[in-house]
Amino acid sequence: MLRRCVLALLLAALVSCGSATTALPTAPPTIPIEVTAQAAATLLPTLPAAATPTAQPALAPDSAVSVPAGYVATIYSSGLSQPTALAWGPDGRLYAAQLSGEVVALAAAGAAPQPYISGLNRPLGLAWRGDDLYVLSQGTLSVFTSSGAAAGPRRDLLTDIPSAGMQNNNLVLGADDWLYMGIGSLCDHCQPDNGISGQIRRVRPDGSDWQTYAVGVRNSFGLTIAPDGALWATDNGREDLPAGLPPEELNQIVQGGDYGWPRCYGDRVPDPDGGGSAESCADTLAPVATFPAHSSPVGLTFYTGTTFAAADQGALFVGLAGAWDRADTAGQRIVRVQLDADAPAVTSWSTGWSRPIALINAPDGALLVADLDRGLITRIQHTP
Repeated sequence: MLRRCVLALLLAALVSCGSATTALPTAPPTIPIEVTAQAAATLLPTLPAAATPTAQPALAPDSAVSVPAGYVATIYSSGLSQPTALAWGPDGRLYAAQLSGEVVALAAAGAAPQPYISGLNRPLGLAWRGDDLYVLSQGTLSVFTSSGAAAGPRRDLLTDIPSAGMQNNNLVLGADDWLYMGIGSLCDHCQPDNGISGQIRRVRPDGSDWQTYAVGVRNSFGLTIAPDGALWATDNGREDLPAGLPPEELNQIVQGGDYGWPRCYGDRVPDPDGGGSAESCADTLAPVATFPAHSSPVGLTFYTGTTFAAADQGALFVGLAGAWDRADTAGQRIVRVQLDADAPAVTSWSTGWSRPIALINAPDGALLVADLDRGLITRIQHTP
């Protein structure tokens, strides 16, 4: 049962669980990448300018990671205990959730992690709203109100969220001031036995109006908000199909959308094990792009800075954690998804990672990546 999600083995040892590819003016992908075009894919608006870069302390190179020519990877922070989520606080500090049950604060690049919150149960999501910090841990959504140098008092807004098979995953604050989260399924490819699992759900910041937003996602670990306010999510597919199936998915999430699981996978392909048929899959929403089977897409973010190379401006970067039970994993890398073309295109962009689980833009235009197994946050910056 264990690749029930990227974190199926990650949470047991953690736990551990008709399209064309557009050619890019970069080296070809080092892994086979399948790309699915979706009609009327959202085009990204002009991105806001990043904050003026500030001087960075000398950081040690992350020699394990390979990045494109013109980029450099350095170690932003080390010594973390399996970081799972990143968020910038209103005080300018970077906050990281740790699988061991803590949230730590990082005052600056190279600074040692400082304890901020403890006693959580496998937190996977962080989101700031003003000076209130929201934390999504297993079965529970909590808010630490009026947080500053120290965390404020804890209030649990939601409890008893089903998490026996997968888990509740990442957490984002939408442009509409709702909190969005992915709720994993409790089984591999069965019909959900409750009204919550296998969904994208949302709730107001005060804990009211807990509701379904979209259905048919087996395990949407990563969520992000695009510069235009749209919600995007990765989705990890089922086990026990022939080699190369099913593809993992990148979806643009719309209210009321049905993305097919467990009846369908990929571009509306019926899955008889889940009760699927051509008729029942016809009205589901196809993914915007797909990734190799069992590559386990996790965190993702749109690059909103201005210092990256022209080809990377506005691109969506996705971490692939890889399969826990396969030596020939197609993951353990970061891929770039370009959405501003006639058809979305996916390229293998950076390799050498263990499990690049969380990605976030930095104010100086860098991209920060939390690597769960290595306990590092790596900084990637372009050096023209």
